[in-house]
Amino acid sequence: MIKLTSTIQAEQYRGQIPDLAIFRMSQLEGTDGQYDPEQFGYILVFQQGDLITDISPMGLYDQGGLPIYEFVEAFYSSSQTVFEVVIAVNTDFVIALIIPDEPWLDTQLRQVLQQAIQGSTPAVL
Repeated sequence: MIKLTSTIQAEQYRGQIPDLAIFRMSQLEGTDGQYDPEQFGYILVFQQGDLITDISPMGLYDQGGLPIYEFVEAFYSSSQTVFEVVIAVNTDFVIALIIPDEPWLDTQLRQVLQQAIQGSTPAVL
């Protein structure tokens, strides 16, 4: 899992991570010089071998079975589908998960993500 905390850092991974991760990092960082990843949040890019339980022991749900995420979206970029999962920890702090739909993706996680976006068409990035 790659933790992105700046656009400069994200750009260093160009070609190795989905373009969506770089784009979202630049949006999160903005241009005002006020971005602090410890205060406002960051982006986690899933890679082969990463598990959703690395983020939360319950996966994408709390102990009561309710989703811990605000929303899930799918994007189509560079011949692949990429999921974006946004988790609002509080009113100021957000974690965005960028999860490429690759053959190595855990099948249960893929099912959860596909169910979350059911009925929507992936946006083209």
